[in-house]
Amino acid sequence: MTAAQQATLALLSTHAPPVRPAPARIVINGRSLPRSFQLALGLASVAPGHYWYDPISGLWGGIGFSSGGQLAPGLPLGKPAPDASRGNTGVFVNGRELRRSERARFEAVHGYLVAGQYAVDPDGVLQWVRH
Repeated sequence: MTAAQQATLALLSTHAPPVRPAPARIVINGRSLPRSFQLALGLASVAPGHYWYDPISGLWGGIGFSSGGQLAPGLPLGKPAPDASRGNTGVFVNGRELRRSERARFEAVHGYLVAGQYAVDPDGVLQWVRH
């Protein structure tokens, strides 16, 4: 390495901005959630990743998984995709297809669910919409 290259490298290393890791991101229904919103929702301890959120019931969970909790309903976070949970039951609740484990939880409370469309509110009241 020439003296000029060494001097340039020394100059760059003393004046280069510090390298910072990429900020942890929480993405809900395809939208990146600003840190201030994460804190306001009490999601500061939630691991970075991709999640779905149902604005009607407030249920939410990781993409590819059943519901893992409930937030306040009506948050401006969009709607989940029908396949957000990677369900395979033919039972859709508020437009999202349930996985077998989540269907079993609903059936434990509401009885057998035939394939079709259902609506559930924040209090867990389930209504059949259509087959």
